[in-house]
Amino acid sequence: MLCAIVGSFLNVFFVFPLVCMHSVCVNSHMFVAALLKEIDSLAEDYLNNVRTMSGETRKEHLGKIEKMFSKSKEFGDDKVQLAMQTYEMVAIIIQ
Repeated sequence: MLCAIVGSFLNVFFVFPLVCMHSVCVNSHMFVAALLKEIDSLAEDYLNNVRTMSGETRKEHLGKIEKMFSKSKEFGDDKVQLAMQTYEMVAIIIQ
């Protein structure tokens, strides 16, 4: 009986958060991959048409690309934080 209670406790407080962290990490990876494809597309479009663009259009296009890179960096930072939290939680479970 006590073993079942302890098992339930471990599932709720340790295993479930790890599963949630994994799910968030996988979903953010898919989003970042799509974001990087979009950045590639915008960069290719920019390089193909840079000679015909006005100065203002160039700035706008580069601004979009820069914002997307910043967003992908934020997601990367979030993934690092999740990895650190996961490591700490596993370390607690092991102890």
